[in-house]
Amino acid sequence: TLSLFLYLSIAEGNNLQGTLPFEICALHPELGELHLGNNDLSDVIPWCLAGFRQLKILELSNLQLTGEVPGLLTNPSLEELYLQNNRLTGSLEKLFEIPKLLADSLESLGEDSNNLATKAISLQLGGNSFDGQIPEAFGQLNELTSLVLHSNDLSGSMAPEICALKVDGALAELTSDCIEKVDCGCCTYCHVSE
Repeated sequence: TLSLFLYLSIAEGNNLQGTLPFEICALHPELGELHLGNNDLSDVIPWCLAGFRQLKILELSNLQLTGEVPGLLTNPSLEELYLQNNRLTGSLEKLFEIPKLLADSLESLGEDSNNLATKAISLQLGGNSFDGQIPEAFGQLNELTSLVLHSNDLSGSMAPEICALKVDGALAELTSDCIEKVDCGCCTYCHVSE
């Protein structure tokens, strides 16, 4: 069967200004790619973006987004997530927590709300203000080839489950602030803040 694939790109120098509108939630539910990076957008990431269950690529890099990130990694279709160089805060655990309103909605439709983005290959999360421990749940994303975490306020040790992806999986790029904040013997790049 032929499936519907929708793509929206307003990225790269369109000088789009203002807040990221909640009305973005009214886009077609079969949206496959959303590219809004490199504009002058601010505000928080609407929780409803976790509800686009066909979304494969979400590119919101180099904006001025703030606040915590909704459960974007609960979307089983998500392959690429670009959130680098924003002002995002909070724990990365939030990426794995489905928003309550979305969970209720999925359950009322008979869909499982406990999914992970098991097809994820690239997660670009550097250049924000995420804090706390690096979730071991990243280690469940077996297709992951790139996990960029440097230039945040993360601490602790890189989970063995994540390091195992370098040995047993396809993970080729793993970055963090491992010289100053994160104990990571398996990182491919250790960022040093200036």
